[in-house]
Amino acid sequence: MVRSLRLFAAAALMLALSGSLVLGQTPDTTLIRIGAALDDETTPLVYGWKSGFFQSRGLNVEIERFNSGSAVAAGVAGGALEMGKAGTMAILQAHVRGLPFTMIAPVSYYRNEQPACAIIVPAASPIRAAKDFGAKTLSVSSIGDLFQVTMSAWLEQNHVDKDSVKYVEIPPPAMTAAMDANRTDGGAACEPILHTAIGSGKYRMAAPMFNSAGIHWQTAAIFARTDWVDAHRELVEKFVRAVRDVNVYVAAHEDVASPYMVQFIGLDPATVKTEVHPGRAIYLVPDQFQSLIDVAAKYKAIAHAFPAQELISPYALKPNAR
Repeated sequence: MVRSLRLFAAAALMLALSGSLVLGQTPDTTLIRIGAALDDETTPLVYGWKSGFFQSRGLNVEIERFNSGSAVAAGVAGGALEMGKAGTMAILQAHVRGLPFTMIAPVSYYRNEQPACAIIVPAASPIRAAKDFGAKTLSVSSIGDLFQVTMSAWLEQNHVDKDSVKYVEIPPPAMTAAMDANRTDGGAACEPILHTAIGSGKYRMAAPMFNSAGIHWQTAAIFARTDWVDAHRELVEKFVRAVRDVNVYVAAHEDVASPYMVQFIGLDPATVKTEVHPGRAIYLVPDQFQSLIDVAAKYKAIAHAFPAQELISPYALKPNAR
């Protein structure tokens, strides 16, 4: 019995030191259903759910899988979800359309020193510089999406006529086949497709187009209806602290967190080992949203620009918050 108690105490101490256990938390039975398209940006949320991290913070969280940010937004707007995780562009578009959303916690950010998204071309392609993209055909997930918007900005920043490029819609998993068949000259890809393709030796990175929106900018966030947030302030404040802590933990322990995502959505473990993980954001930094807002407005992805701060909840954590 004494030995068992000692083992339990040691285990509890290790969990507390790792940030996975907070003593004295009062469990909240309110179910927080978070809709998310499951990609590497979602890894901390899946880890927090499946590992028991959120439960140890007194939170009752479930992640529900969706195929797109727009579907997540519809679920939150209709009350089928308490919160949603979506790409920043989808959240900006919902805000401009007047949906009553507010961002409460960060998810990920793009780092131009470690691009996790880019335009790739065949290894033997004559495209070597920005000027070589003139009159070329590129694949994107959908016309007018984040890939096309940032590529247009990247071309103009490099003094190339953006309108000389033709875009076609091809799902990212099929983009390399389109290049192989000479239907496109290149295509937009993010992880894990990006480095899987580059690692094959058949393709190379030609345009880190996300650089056009800033050195570091936040690519995804967790949002909710403003009225729901106001009605559940204490729960939201507890949740955003847990998200900060799980993001910090995962950023330092990607190898521990990745297996949870591999198991949950069926990724190839070998592929995950080669990919570049996104930056794990800690706070909702207005400047890291404003750069994308301005680019999106300039290239008509949203109807107009607006101050990033108006989309960030007053209950979101500020730097130096405990």
